[in-house]
Amino acid sequence: MTSRWIVARVALLAGAAFCFSGADARADGPDAPITKADAQDAMHAYFLGEKQQGYFWGGIGLFALSAGGYAFARRTEFSRGFAYPMMAVGLIQLAVGVVLLVRSDAQIAALDKTFGDGARGFRDAELERIRRVNRTFLILEIAEAVLIAGGIGLAGVGASRGNDTMKGVGLGLALQATAMLALDGVASHRAHIYQSALERFDVAVTPLVGASGLGGAALTLGGRFD
Repeated sequence: MTSRWIVARVALLAGAAFCFSGADARADGPDAPITKADAQDAMHAYFLGEKQQGYFWGGIGLFALSAGGYAFARRTEFSRGFAYPMMAVGLIQLAVGVVLLVRSDAQIAALDKTFGDGARGFRDAELERIRRVNRTFLILEIAEAVLIAGGIGLAGVGASRGNDTMKGVGLGLALQATAMLALDGVASHRAHIYQSALERFDVAVTPLVGASGLGGAALTLGGRFD
């Protein structure tokens, strides 16, 4: 397997990850108002998704650490260069996975309490937070795309100069940045769906049941959340 073949495959993966990350929930769906129950369900879905993704972060981190350790043990300049970014970023991925798994249930419990104390306060605080989160995701995705390009460029320079260590570092960096971009793309997609739900929580929709037993809905304008 030549280094040119590896670079081509990493570039292909990077392109796919970048396209996916750009195809997150910018198109947020219908603008119909949602009820309190819908908003709370959206919050639960978001944080449960965070917890589930924690397994992916942790699993990829463990795989990267194992692959990096194996590469380092091969004792070649290329394999050791490849091992450095794999193991360094693998530690970050594992840490993110552990944090998501540990904190998600506590966040849901705390937000359920905030929601019970007043839906307006819940909505305002969460909307401000998730908008900040989505701005951070945009910055991360740009940085990861730059790292992918930089890693491929570094590998190319290493190959042209016959520097196997540089080539290994570049390929490992590009591969790990691609993995991070894909994971952050999934998380960003979920965060935009949650933001859309919170933004549509602008009208109190109160279900009514008439004397005939048929369900209906009363729309009360004015942003009632309590």
